[in-house]
Amino acid sequence: MLVGWQQRYARFCGRIMVLSILSLLLYPFLWAWTVIGTLWFRSSKDCLPEDG
Repeated sequence: MLVGWQQRYARFCGRIMVLSILSLLLYPFLWAWTVIGTLWFRSSKDCLPEDG
């Protein structure tokens, strides 16, 4: 029974590590994507015609 608990705990810690690494990698990327998209959307008003 102790071996099963340790195995479950190790699997849980592994999932937490993977999720934390993914969040540390994706979070700055999503912020950069938001800023770049906002700047691109604002500058696209100069290229598009006013009507429609």
